[in-house]
Amino acid sequence: MLFGVKEESSHLCGILSVEMEEDPEKAAQKFLLEHLKLFKIKESMEDLMFLRKTESLGGFHVVFQQLIAGLQCFYFGPYG
Repeated sequence: MLFGVKEESSHLCGILSVEMEEDPEKAAQKFLLEHLKLFKIKESMEDLMFLRKTESLGGFHVVFQQLIAGLQCFYFGPYG
């Protein structure tokens, strides 16, 4: 279990790293590669599309869109 996530996740919130010199997008990609099975993504990350990187008082926020057969994937949960 990772940050309260059991088997599936539409998003992940929380402190994912300590202060770093690395580019936030690269750090996010590294994190995703370490958790491929949780997010059900390919090791090549070809099924992810980078959307944006924003900075706030809390740090950086990096957003990717997951794709399945080139189509955007949305998670609506068990009640969706």
